[in-house]
Amino acid sequence: MPGRNPSPPPADLLSILKYDPDTGILVWTNTLRGRPPGRRAGNLDKDGYRVVGYAGRTYRAHHLAWLIMKSEWPTQIVDHANGDPDDNRIANLRLSTPSQNSSNRKKPATNTSGYKSVIRHHKSGRWNAQIKDGPKALF
Repeated sequence: MPGRNPSPPPADLLSILKYDPDTGILVWTNTLRGRPPGRRAGNLDKDGYRVVGYAGRTYRAHHLAWLIMKSEWPTQIVDHANGDPDDNRIANLRLSTPSQNSSNRKKPATNTSGYKSVIRHHKSGRWNAQIKDGPKALF
């Protein structure tokens, strides 16, 4: 992500992780603080993203997957195409702009229309819809 690229993880972190691009799973290859080899690396955070802790730092698993497969930190947001934040298969990961990423969000649980970007105006009771391309409203 522009301006927020994490510093590269220690080389030893990448040397003790194995990534399977078909399943999207990172596993430990060495015993580390009692974690046996073959154990899935990381835990889910409050938003459902898998995070891997190492040497006092936290790394998102999809960023590590991108780094392992592309040999570089992502230059933009890494978007999960299917919307599942724990599906880190390389085929499900893509670079996106903030606008593209937000358009891939699931509809909120409070949505009563059944459609993204369609809401009932609280005062008039009329339905409103808005589609934007960046800052510009299309209608």
